[in-house]
Amino acid sequence: MNDYSDLFMVIGASLLYAILLIDINITVLHGTKYKTEREVEYTAIALAQDIIDEARWVPYDQFNTRFASIDSTYNTTLGDYRVTTKTLSNTLSGIGVSNDHIQLDVRVQSVSTADTVSVLLSYVKN
Repeated sequence: MNDYSDLFMVIGASLLYAILLIDINITVLHGTKYKTEREVEYTAIALAQDIIDEARWVPYDQFNTRFASIDSTYNTTLGDYRVTTKTLSNTLSGIGVSNDHIQLDVRVQSVSTADTVSVLLSYVKN
């Protein structure tokens, strides 16, 4: 009878070890997936911010011609990103004051990852 109890103890210990090992692997997998998703999102924000930083230095009269409708793909180490822009011209008027401004919307989407990441940043130029 003593031999069977030792066998059950070994089987129980092996089962417990397998359950712990599976939990550890799942935790590592989720951590890696979360890290990769954040890196993809950070890269998308950085690409959009680069276009906005460039737009800050363009003169007002050349703004629409340079940023009216960009549709391009950027290749990075994390995959491909599609960048599109749209400009909107508006006039704000108050009592005796008229102010023209242009709004630039920059959308960046990851196109090579399983979960599509989409970022939209806006910039207003006076």
